[in-house]
Amino acid sequence: MRGSLTHLLLLGGFLLVSAALLWWAWLPPRVRRGLALVASAAGLVFLVLALNTAGHREAETTGSFVLGSTYVAGQASASASLPYYVITAVCLLMGTVGLALPDPTARRLLAYPLATAIVVSVLATVVRFALEKAAAPKGWTWAVGVTWLAPLVGAFLALRFREQGRPFRALPAALLIYGLASRGWVALSYAAATVFKLGSHYDLSSAWVRLEDPLTGAARSFSPGSVTQMLYVVAVPQLLVWPLYTVLAGLMGAGVVYAVAATTRARHSVSPIPETQRLPTDSPSTGVSSPQIQPSRQSSSLSQRSHSSPLVHPDRAAATASAARNLDMGERSRPTSTCDTGCVHRPSRTVSPPTGSPARPGTSRR
Repeated sequence: MRGSLTHLLLLGGFLLVSAALLWWAWLPPRVRRGLALVASAAGLVFLVLALNTAGHREAETTGSFVLGSTYVAGQASASASLPYYVITAVCLLMGTVGLALPDPTARRLLAYPLATAIVVSVLATVVRFALEKAAAPKGWTWAVGVTWLAPLVGAFLALRFREQGRPFRALPAALLIYGLASRGWVALSYAAATVFKLGSHYDLSSAWVRLEDPLTGAARSFSPGSVTQMLYVVAVPQLLVWPLYTVLAGLMGAGVVYAVAATTRARHSVSPIPETQRLPTDSPSTGVSSPQIQPSRQSSSLSQRSHSSPLVHPDRAAATASAARNLDMGERSRPTSTCDTGCVHRPSRTVSPPTGSPARPGTSRR
Protein backbone atom coordinates (compact mmCIF):
# COMPACT_ATOMS: atom_id res chain seq x y z
CA MET A 1 0.00 0.00 0.00
CA ARG A 2 2.78 2.40 0.87
CA GLY A 3 4.62 1.60 -2.35
CA SER A 4 1.49 2.26 -4.44
CA LEU A 5 0.96 5.61 -2.72
CA THR A 6 4.57 6.57 -3.40
CA HIS A 7 4.18 5.65 -7.07
CA LEU A 8 1.03 7.76 -7.34
CA LEU A 9 2.71 10.75 -5.70
CA LEU A 10 5.67 10.48 -8.05
CA LEU A 11 3.35 10.20 -11.05
CA GLY A 12 1.37 13.22 -9.86
CA GLY A 13 4.58 15.24 -9.51
CA PHE A 14 5.68 14.30 -13.00
CA LEU A 15 2.31 15.27 -14.51
CA LEU A 16 2.31 18.55 -12.59
CA VAL A 17 5.74 19.50 -13.90
CA SER A 18 4.75 18.43 -17.43
CA ALA A 19 1.59 20.54 -17.25
CA ALA A 20 3.62 23.57 -16.15
CA LEU A 21 5.93 23.10 -19.14
CA LEU A 22 3.02 22.66 -21.55
CA TRP A 23 1.18 25.77 -20.36
CA TRP A 24 4.35 27.80 -19.79
CA ALA A 25 3.89 30.22 -22.69
CA TRP A 26 0.21 30.75 -21.82
CA LEU A 27 0.89 31.77 -18.22
CA PRO A 28 1.18 35.44 -17.19
CA PRO A 29 4.79 36.68 -16.89
CA ARG A 30 4.53 37.03 -13.12
CA VAL A 31 3.34 33.43 -12.76
CA ARG A 32 6.14 32.19 -15.03
CA ARG A 33 8.77 33.92 -12.94
CA GLY A 34 7.21 32.58 -9.76
CA LEU A 35 7.30 29.01 -11.09
CA ALA A 36 10.90 29.51 -12.19
CA LEU A 37 11.85 30.57 -8.67
CA VAL A 38 10.00 27.57 -7.21
CA ALA A 39 11.87 25.23 -9.59
CA SER A 40 15.19 26.79 -8.58
CA ALA A 41 14.32 26.41 -4.88
CA ALA A 42 13.39 22.75 -5.48
CA GLY A 43 16.76 22.27 -7.20
CA LEU A 44 18.52 23.58 -4.10
CA VAL A 45 16.54 21.18 -1.92
CA PHE A 46 17.55 18.20 -4.06
CA LEU A 47 21.12 19.45 -4.01
CA VAL A 48 21.11 19.37 -0.22
CA LEU A 49 19.70 15.84 -0.33
CA ALA A 50 22.43 14.80 -2.76
CA LEU A 51 25.17 16.22 -0.54
CA ASN A 52 23.80 14.37 2.49
CA THR A 53 23.42 11.02 0.68
CA ALA A 54 26.33 8.62 0.78
CA GLY A 55 26.93 5.09 -0.45
CA HIS A 56 26.60 3.13 -3.65
CA ARG A 57 23.47 1.96 -5.41
CA GLU A 58 22.77 -0.78 -7.95
CA ALA A 59 19.54 -1.26 -9.86
CA GLU A 60 18.31 -3.47 -12.67
CA THR A 61 17.16 -1.75 -15.83
CA THR A 62 14.08 -3.63 -16.88
CA GLY A 63 11.48 -3.14 -19.58
CA SER A 64 8.38 -4.83 -20.89
CA PHE A 65 6.19 -4.93 -23.96
CA VAL A 66 2.44 -5.20 -24.26
CA LEU A 67 2.60 -8.47 -26.21
CA GLY A 68 5.91 -9.64 -24.80
CA SER A 69 7.63 -10.65 -21.64
CA THR A 70 9.51 -8.48 -19.16
CA TYR A 71 13.22 -8.33 -19.89
CA VAL A 72 16.30 -7.23 -18.01
CA ALA A 73 18.45 -4.93 -20.12
CA GLY A 74 21.35 -4.69 -17.70
CA GLN A 75 22.58 -3.61 -14.30
CA ALA A 76 23.08 0.04 -13.42
CA SER A 77 25.59 0.96 -10.74
CA ALA A 78 26.16 4.50 -9.50
CA SER A 79 26.55 6.64 -6.43
CA ALA A 80 23.45 6.79 -4.25
CA SER A 81 23.43 10.58 -4.54
CA LEU A 82 23.51 10.64 -8.36
CA PRO A 83 19.70 10.49 -8.87
CA TYR A 84 19.34 13.57 -6.67
CA TYR A 85 21.95 15.36 -8.76
CA VAL A 86 19.97 14.53 -11.90
CA ILE A 87 16.79 16.05 -10.44
CA THR A 88 18.83 19.03 -9.23
CA ALA A 89 20.08 19.66 -12.75
CA VAL A 90 16.56 19.41 -14.19
CA CYS A 91 15.08 21.84 -11.64
CA LEU A 92 17.89 24.39 -11.95
CA LEU A 93 17.70 24.22 -15.74
CA MET A 94 13.96 24.88 -15.65
CA GLY A 95 14.43 27.77 -13.27
CA THR A 96 17.23 29.33 -15.30
CA VAL A 97 15.41 29.06 -18.62
CA GLY A 98 12.19 30.32 -17.07
CA LEU A 99 13.88 33.45 -15.73
CA ALA A 100 16.00 34.08 -18.82
CA LEU A 101 13.33 33.48 -21.46
CA PRO A 102 12.11 36.87 -22.73
CA ASP A 103 8.40 37.56 -22.81
CA PRO A 104 8.33 38.14 -26.63
CA THR A 105 9.86 34.70 -27.15
CA ALA A 106 7.30 33.15 -24.84
CA ARG A 107 4.50 34.87 -26.74
CA ARG A 108 5.81 33.47 -30.03
CA LEU A 109 5.39 29.97 -28.61
CA LEU A 110 1.64 30.54 -28.37
CA ALA A 111 1.26 29.69 -32.07
CA TYR A 112 2.97 26.27 -31.71
CA PRO A 113 1.08 24.12 -29.18
CA LEU A 114 1.81 20.87 -31.03
CA ALA A 115 5.55 21.56 -31.15
CA THR A 116 5.46 22.41 -27.43
CA ALA A 117 3.91 19.03 -26.62
CA ILE A 118 6.50 17.18 -28.71
CA VAL A 119 9.40 18.98 -27.01
CA VAL A 120 8.02 18.15 -23.55
CA SER A 121 7.78 14.46 -24.50
CA VAL A 122 11.33 14.44 -25.84
CA LEU A 123 12.60 15.96 -22.58
CA ALA A 124 10.71 13.33 -20.58
CA THR A 125 12.47 10.55 -22.51
CA VAL A 126 15.87 12.16 -21.92
CA VAL A 127 15.23 12.54 -18.18
CA ARG A 128 14.17 8.90 -17.89
CA PHE A 129 17.32 7.76 -19.66
CA ALA A 130 19.43 9.86 -17.26
CA LEU A 131 17.62 8.48 -14.20
CA GLU A 132 18.15 4.89 -15.34
CA LYS A 133 21.83 5.53 -15.92
CA ALA A 134 22.01 7.03 -12.40
CA ALA A 135 20.50 3.86 -10.90
CA ALA A 136 17.47 5.74 -9.64
CA PRO A 137 14.77 3.88 -7.70
CA LYS A 138 12.34 1.97 -9.85
CA GLY A 139 9.43 4.19 -8.82
CA TRP A 140 11.21 7.23 -10.24
CA THR A 141 11.79 5.71 -13.65
CA TRP A 142 8.30 4.21 -13.74
CA ALA A 143 6.65 7.61 -13.21
CA VAL A 144 8.67 9.42 -15.89
CA GLY A 145 7.48 8.36 -19.33
CA VAL A 146 5.61 9.56 -22.40
CA THR A 147 2.88 6.97 -21.83
CA TRP A 148 1.34 9.10 -19.07
CA LEU A 149 1.46 12.28 -21.13
CA ALA A 150 -1.10 11.29 -23.77
CA PRO A 151 -4.30 12.32 -21.88
CA LEU A 152 -2.63 15.50 -20.62
CA VAL A 153 -1.49 16.46 -24.12
CA GLY A 154 -4.99 15.76 -25.46
CA ALA A 155 -6.52 18.15 -22.92
CA PHE A 156 -3.83 20.73 -23.65
CA LEU A 157 -4.36 20.63 -27.42
CA ALA A 158 -8.14 20.74 -27.01
CA LEU A 159 -7.92 23.96 -25.00
CA ARG A 160 -5.49 25.54 -27.42
CA PHE A 161 -7.55 24.58 -30.48
CA ARG A 162 -10.70 26.01 -28.89
CA GLU A 163 -8.90 29.30 -28.35
CA GLN A 164 -7.69 29.33 -31.95
CA GLY A 165 -11.15 28.50 -33.29
CA ARG A 166 -10.03 25.28 -34.94
CA PRO A 167 -12.62 22.52 -35.44
CA PHE A 168 -12.68 19.31 -33.44
CA ARG A 169 -11.75 17.21 -36.47
CA ALA A 170 -8.29 18.81 -36.40
CA LEU A 171 -7.59 17.31 -32.96
CA PRO A 172 -7.24 13.59 -33.92
CA ALA A 173 -4.83 14.48 -36.74
CA ALA A 174 -2.74 16.59 -34.34
CA LEU A 175 -2.70 13.78 -31.78
CA LEU A 176 -1.57 11.32 -34.46
CA ILE A 177 1.28 13.64 -35.45
CA TYR A 178 2.23 14.02 -31.79
CA GLY A 179 2.12 10.25 -31.27
CA LEU A 180 4.31 9.53 -34.28
CA ALA A 181 6.83 12.22 -33.29
CA SER A 182 7.10 11.28 -29.62
CA ARG A 183 7.17 7.55 -30.27
CA GLY A 184 9.56 8.03 -33.15
CA TRP A 185 11.96 9.65 -30.68
CA VAL A 186 11.53 6.64 -28.37
CA ALA A 187 12.29 4.26 -31.24
CA LEU A 188 15.37 6.30 -32.10
CA SER A 189 16.46 6.07 -28.45
CA TYR A 190 16.11 2.28 -28.59
CA ALA A 191 18.19 2.11 -31.75
CA ALA A 192 20.95 4.41 -30.48
CA ALA A 193 21.17 2.73 -27.07
CA THR A 194 21.30 -0.73 -28.66
CA VAL A 195 23.89 0.12 -31.30
CA PHE A 196 26.21 2.00 -28.94
CA LYS A 197 25.43 -0.17 -25.87
CA LEU A 198 24.50 2.84 -23.74
CA GLY A 199 22.61 0.89 -21.12
CA SER A 200 19.11 1.60 -19.68
CA HIS A 201 16.01 -0.26 -20.73
CA TYR A 202 16.42 1.20 -24.23
CA ASP A 203 19.52 -0.96 -24.72
CA LEU A 204 18.48 -4.31 -26.20
CA SER A 205 21.98 -5.45 -27.11
CA SER A 206 21.95 -8.12 -24.39
CA ALA A 207 18.22 -8.61 -23.82
CA TRP A 208 16.30 -11.64 -24.95
CA VAL A 209 12.75 -10.59 -25.75
CA ARG A 210 9.93 -13.06 -26.24
CA LEU A 211 6.77 -12.00 -28.04
CA GLU A 212 3.45 -13.81 -28.26
CA ASP A 213 1.06 -13.69 -31.20
CA PRO A 214 -2.36 -12.57 -29.81
CA LEU A 215 -4.23 -14.49 -32.54
CA THR A 216 -2.46 -17.85 -32.57
CA GLY A 217 -0.75 -17.73 -29.18
CA ALA A 218 2.55 -18.74 -30.75
CA ALA A 219 5.67 -17.36 -29.07
CA ARG A 220 8.72 -16.04 -30.85
CA SER A 221 12.11 -15.05 -29.48
CA PHE A 222 14.60 -12.66 -31.02
CA SER A 223 18.32 -12.63 -30.64
CA PRO A 224 19.69 -9.54 -28.84
CA GLY A 225 20.54 -6.59 -31.07
CA SER A 226 19.40 -8.20 -34.31
CA VAL A 227 17.63 -6.35 -37.07
CA THR A 228 14.60 -8.61 -36.69
CA GLN A 229 14.42 -7.72 -33.01
CA MET A 230 14.59 -3.99 -33.73
CA LEU A 231 11.89 -4.34 -36.37
CA TYR A 232 9.32 -6.40 -34.43
CA VAL A 233 10.12 -5.23 -30.89
CA VAL A 234 10.83 -1.55 -31.50
CA ALA A 235 9.65 -0.24 -34.88
CA VAL A 236 6.25 -1.94 -35.14
CA PRO A 237 5.05 -1.21 -31.57
CA GLN A 238 6.45 2.30 -31.37
CA LEU A 239 5.34 3.48 -34.81
CA LEU A 240 2.04 1.59 -35.20
CA VAL A 241 0.56 0.49 -31.87
CA TRP A 242 1.56 3.29 -29.49
CA PRO A 243 0.47 6.16 -31.79
CA LEU A 244 -3.03 4.67 -31.86
CA TYR A 245 -3.01 4.52 -28.07
CA THR A 246 -1.86 8.14 -28.00
CA VAL A 247 -4.80 9.23 -30.17
CA LEU A 248 -7.36 7.34 -28.05
CA ALA A 249 -5.93 8.48 -24.71
CA GLY A 250 -5.58 12.04 -26.00
CA LEU A 251 -9.22 12.09 -27.12
CA MET A 252 -10.23 10.95 -23.64
CA GLY A 253 -8.39 13.90 -22.13
CA ALA A 254 -9.94 16.23 -24.71
CA GLY A 255 -13.37 14.79 -23.91
CA VAL A 256 -12.98 15.86 -20.29
CA VAL A 257 -12.21 19.41 -21.46
CA TYR A 258 -15.24 19.59 -23.75
CA ALA A 259 -17.52 18.09 -21.08
CA VAL A 260 -16.43 20.69 -18.52
CA ALA A 261 -16.88 23.47 -21.08
CA ALA A 262 -20.41 22.28 -21.96
CA THR A 263 -21.39 22.02 -18.30
CA THR A 264 -20.11 25.52 -17.59
CA ARG A 265 -21.94 26.94 -20.62
CA ALA A 266 -25.22 25.28 -19.60
CA ARG A 267 -24.89 26.54 -16.04
CA HIS A 268 -24.41 30.12 -17.22
CA SER A 269 -27.30 29.94 -19.69
CA VAL A 270 -29.92 28.89 -17.06
CA SER A 271 -28.79 31.14 -14.23
CA PRO A 272 -31.88 33.05 -12.85
CA ILE A 273 -32.07 36.86 -12.89
CA PRO A 274 -32.16 38.36 -9.39
CA GLU A 275 -35.45 39.99 -8.34
CA THR A 276 -33.76 43.36 -7.88
CA GLN A 277 -32.62 43.36 -11.54
CA ARG A 278 -35.99 42.47 -13.09
CA LEU A 279 -37.79 45.22 -15.01
CA PRO A 280 -41.61 45.63 -15.06
CA THR A 281 -43.03 43.61 -17.93
CA ASP A 282 -45.81 44.63 -20.25
CA SER A 283 -49.26 43.12 -20.09
CA PRO A 284 -49.42 40.10 -22.41
CA SER A 285 -52.92 40.93 -23.60
CA THR A 286 -52.81 44.69 -24.14
CA GLY A 287 -49.11 45.34 -24.68
CA VAL A 288 -49.18 48.30 -22.21
CA SER A 289 -47.27 48.63 -18.99
CA SER A 290 -48.99 47.86 -15.72
CA PRO A 291 -51.01 50.94 -14.63
CA GLN A 292 -50.33 50.39 -10.94
CA ILE A 293 -46.73 51.54 -11.28
CA GLN A 294 -47.48 55.08 -12.50
CA PRO A 295 -49.35 56.49 -9.46
CA SER A 296 -46.65 55.44 -7.08
CA ARG A 297 -44.09 57.22 -9.25
CA GLN A 298 -46.23 60.38 -9.35
CA SER A 299 -46.89 60.33 -5.62
CA SER A 300 -43.23 59.81 -4.86
CA SER A 301 -42.30 62.71 -7.15
CA LEU A 302 -44.85 64.95 -5.45
CA SER A 303 -43.64 63.99 -2.01
CA GLN A 304 -40.03 64.52 -3.03
CA ARG A 305 -40.89 67.89 -4.55
CA SER A 306 -42.72 69.02 -1.41
CA HIS A 307 -39.91 68.03 0.89
CA SER A 308 -36.99 69.17 -1.30
CA SER A 309 -38.09 72.77 -1.98
CA PRO A 310 -36.92 75.11 0.79
CA LEU A 311 -39.48 77.84 -0.21
CA VAL A 312 -42.61 75.79 0.46
CA HIS A 313 -44.50 76.55 3.66
CA PRO A 314 -44.63 73.57 6.10
CA ASP A 315 -48.46 73.50 6.09
CA ARG A 316 -48.50 73.54 2.33
CA ALA A 317 -45.90 70.79 2.12
CA ALA A 318 -47.93 68.59 4.45
CA ALA A 319 -51.08 69.22 2.44
CA THR A 320 -49.27 68.35 -0.81
CA ALA A 321 -47.97 65.10 0.65
CA SER A 322 -51.48 64.22 1.87
CA ALA A 323 -52.87 64.90 -1.59
CA ALA A 324 -50.23 62.64 -3.13
CA ARG A 325 -51.18 59.81 -0.78
CA ASN A 326 -54.86 60.27 -1.58
CA LEU A 327 -54.02 60.18 -5.29
CA ASP A 328 -52.11 56.95 -4.87
CA MET A 329 -54.96 55.29 -2.93
CA GLY A 330 -57.56 56.56 -5.41
CA GLU A 331 -55.62 55.29 -8.44
CA ARG A 332 -55.35 51.84 -6.92
CA SER A 333 -59.04 51.56 -6.06
CA ARG A 334 -60.42 53.24 -9.20
CA PRO A 335 -61.99 50.82 -11.73
CA THR A 336 -60.67 50.61 -15.21
CA SER A 337 -62.36 49.67 -18.43
CA THR A 338 -60.98 48.14 -21.56
CA CYS A 339 -62.17 49.11 -25.02
CA ASP A 340 -62.54 46.79 -27.99
CA THR A 341 -59.08 47.66 -29.28
CA GLY A 342 -57.41 46.56 -26.07
CA CYS A 343 -56.59 50.05 -24.66
CA VAL A 344 -57.17 50.81 -20.99
CA HIS A 345 -59.35 53.82 -19.97
CA ARG A 346 -59.27 55.32 -16.53
CA PRO A 347 -61.32 58.35 -15.44
CA SER A 348 -59.21 61.45 -15.03
CA ARG A 349 -58.84 62.94 -11.63
CA THR A 350 -57.63 66.35 -10.61
CA VAL A 351 -55.78 66.87 -7.40
CA SER A 352 -57.07 70.03 -5.77
CA PRO A 353 -54.46 72.13 -4.03
CA PRO A 354 -54.86 72.85 -0.33
CA THR A 355 -57.26 75.61 0.67
CA GLY A 356 -55.69 79.03 0.72
CA SER A 357 -52.81 78.18 -1.57
CA PRO A 358 -52.53 78.82 -5.30
CA ALA A 359 -52.84 75.90 -7.65
CA ARG A 360 -49.54 74.46 -8.82
CA PRO A 361 -48.99 73.20 -12.34
CA GLY A 362 -48.53 69.48 -12.83
CA THR A 363 -51.07 68.36 -10.16
CA SER A 364 -53.72 67.41 -12.74
CA ARG A 365 -53.24 64.04 -14.36
CA ARG A 366 -55.30 62.13 -16.83
